Amino acid sequence: MINKNWFILPIMLTSGLASAEDIWLTVGKDTLHVAEQLEGYALSTSYTGFAASPIAVIKIDDSEQSRFSNLLHAQFNRCPGFMAHNSEQEAIEAQINAQKQTTFIAPPLVAQDVLPNLLASVQEAEITSVIRSLSGFKNRFYNTSHGKQASDWIHNRWQSLAAGRSDVSVEIYNHASWPQNSVILTFKGHTKPDEVVVIGGHLDSTIGNSTGEHSSAPGADDNASGIATFTEVIRVLANNPEFKPDRTLRFIGYAAEEVGLRGSGEIARSYKSRNVDVKGVLQLDMTNYQGSPDDFYFLTDYTNATQNSFLKSLVSKYLPQYRYNETRCGYACSDHASWHQQGYPASMPSESKFGEHNPHIHTPQDTLDKSANAAAHAFKFAQLALAYAVEMTVTEPTENQPPKASFSASAKGLTVTLNQGSSDDKGIERYEWSFGDGTTSSQISPTHTYSSSGNYTISLTVFDAEGQSDNVIQQVTVSDVNCFVAAYPAWSAAASYKAGDKVSYGGKNYEAIWWSTGATPSVYTNVWKLIDDDGSNGSGECDNEAPVASFTLSANGMMVSFQSTSTDDNAIVSYLWNFGDNSQSTQANPSHQYSKEGVFSVSLTVKDDEGLTHTVTQQVEVSKTDTGTCSVSPWDAGTVYLTGTEVAHEGNRYRARWWTQGDNPTESGPWGVWENIGVCQ
Repeated sequence: MINKNWFILPIMLTSGLASAEDIWLTVGKDTLHVAEQLEGYALSTSYTGFAASPIAVIKIDDSEQSRFSNLLHAQFNRCPGFMAHNSEQEAIEAQINAQKQTTFIAPPLVAQDVLPNLLASVQEAEITSVIRSLSGFKNRFYNTSHGKQASDWIHNRWQSLAAGRSDVSVEIYNHASWPQNSVILTFKGHTKPDEVVVIGGHLDSTIGNSTGEHSSAPGADDNASGIATFTEVIRVLANNPEFKPDRTLRFIGYAAEEVGLRGSGEIARSYKSRNVDVKGVLQLDMTNYQGSPDDFYFLTDYTNATQNSFLKSLVSKYLPQYRYNETRCGYACSDHASWHQQGYPASMPSESKFGEHNPHIHTPQDTLDKSANAAAHAFKFAQLALAYAVEMTVTEPTENQPPKASFSASAKGLTVTLNQGSSDDKGIERYEWSFGDGTTSSQISPTHTYSSSGNYTISLTVFDAEGQSDNVIQQVTVSDVNCFVAAYPAWSAAASYKAGDKVSYGGKNYEAIWWSTGATPSVYTNVWKLIDDDGSNGSGECDNEAPVASFTLSANGMMVSFQSTSTDDNAIVSYLWNFGDNSQSTQANPSHQYSKEGVFSVSLTVKDDEGLTHTVTQQVEVSKTDTGTCSVSPWDAGTVYLTGTEVAHEGNRYRARWWTQGDNPTESGPWGVWENIGVCQ
């Protein structure tokens, strides 16, 4: 960022600016007493509005440009403090255009349903990493080898983020007069590609007019922070394939800002000459040093007031935890001025109030440690830029998708614990449970205790905000006997028993001491003795608890993968699967290929090491609509997946965008956890 005070007028030398004996400049009137010292100085007063304008048009000898820049930097802390032009008329038009109010039409906010998830995807660590990489170059000055290498690094970084997106391109913008390139990444608009939104920041750094090949100019805040901020916006959007902007969205890293907005000036003039329909420009220059109490300071001079208000509305709507204010920085204090001069609406939120900004900029001390080696402040700007990018380019509301109901059940005794796994692109609003015994619940994941043993059908219906619904049912078996007293035959009054016979009665186990018929075990303690379920003397209560059967399943076409999630207090020793098509398996986690489409009831019976059993049943639907096979493992609702993990599900490959468990890939929605990366081949 050019060191900013009132009436900073950067050089905007175009590649076609011819060397001449004299040159026309626009400058702040407060610098005229310095300009008067220069050879060939002349002040133009022939244009309308001269007296009222804070900007002056002057002429000096071309050879005096370097000296003038040094004087302005020394006395006004400006770099360089003027803007160069090809003619007096061009200079006059520039100072007039700089004071005009451009037109901006604020779009309606249509992305309320998708932006919260996107904003939650912004990672401070990613921003910090890019700042550290860029500030690691010796300098990023526009005419040094380091500056060229830095622009190449940005180009390569953005290319890696765009990989796999056919609608995203990265290009080099070559400037003929210096080696450093500008870099442009474009999300092509799908319905309104000729309407363009620009987010940018400069990629060069400086320590002033003496900057050269061997100068140390890390520029961590000015402006590695700005580039890193919207690089994170690029990452978030590129990783969401459902983000398909209506308008074209363009991110630009400008070269040569520190020597007069040269890069952005050349690009903005090119857009104007080609009549590119730019709907809005957002500049990010210095975002990671909070020198003032509030979070965002919107520049009010030489920016678009209506777009500034729109940005404030985004803060209020999506980022109410942050505070905003206003400040002024003077004419052409950063690249937004290049666009403003060409008649495009531009805005720039600043990290602090001017005068309270980072005191280390333009010095070798502009390093990341001045911001605690983190990007906490820049993180806020990334979220604001992300909201701006989406709301400015997604002009049509996204179509609401119906929810998908899903849950798992775990029974122990008469109690069933239910965990819902439903999903919706905009969130589940309401849950309706029916437990199959005449009772219901509206809790998200309830626990229910039945009054008697038996098989029950549990139903879950979920509703989204627009009233769309989905239903799923499951059968569950519960028992009031938590341990297996029936390991011994039930006592019968008609049976004859001899010493050593074992029976169960009233939930307890007994062993005969001698011969008897009709002697009730709980009454005739001289005939029967209490024993534990292992046959030893004891309380007669069962020591071993029955296992609890449960499982998850994942269908991929006609192939279904099953995974047992059953539990027992000791150990499960056998599994018996019934797939509902007269096929069985005794594996713990089998896969089964169905021969026909349909809905099948799958049951799992588990047995523990003392012979106790439990059975659970679920339904699975299979179809031949899926094609291809995947080399990756099938998705499983019970497995924890980390960021980047790939799975196969219903004929497609999916990649996890963040940590997840239980989220069905096909139900993930446009901004959900799973990224569809293609059909299995």
